[in-house]
Amino acid sequence: MAVQDDPKFQQLVVAFVEECSHRGVRLDRAAAEGVLASQLSLYAGRARVSEMEVLERYFDERWPRRFAVLFVRCDGGIGRRSVEPDRSYALANACSLLTALAKAVELAVASGGHADRDECDLAIASAAACVAELGAAVRSRTTPDVVLPGSAVRFAREVLDVAAERAASGSWRCCWCSDVRHEHEQPQVVVEQLQVDLLLVR
Repeated sequence: MAVQDDPKFQQLVVAFVEECSHRGVRLDRAAAEGVLASQLSLYAGRARVSEMEVLERYFDERWPRRFAVLFVRCDGGIGRRSVEPDRSYALANACSLLTALAKAVELAVASGGHADRDECDLAIASAAACVAELGAAVRSRTTPDVVLPGSAVRFAREVLDVAAERAASGSWRCCWCSDVRHEHEQPQVVVEQLQVDLLLVR
């Protein structure tokens, strides 16, 4: 049985459509299926297990709400294609994207104690999956360019959009502690760099 035919898959899809709708984004069922299928495929590929096993073990009833938080923030209210093409990057740009994702993880980890924990956890997980994809693409490349799967490009965009917005609002911070005098970098500098790096995945 294909993973898309599993009752749990379909339940998560319906719930995801509803969560996006509650946040002002209209998403049809086919697009929602594409989003979930892309996530399952990405994680299954990195973990070297089946998509069905990933669905059964790691995706529960919390996924629609948690992922909708990231999805809607960078969607602009217009819905997104269910399939995004692979993209080629010069090695220097691929390294810049890796650095940006690492910064997003740093922000999310440092902010987990005082910001939305679900959002921080999902950003960390999605960024980590993207970093793994980028690392594999760099290691296996046979040309000067690095080819990144479209699903990883989309997840990178989602994570960096959220990180830039949260850093700009002050809800995500660079430092582990609550004393703003201990910030390792000026927040505005971090935001500006993330916004530049976002141009790589627009």
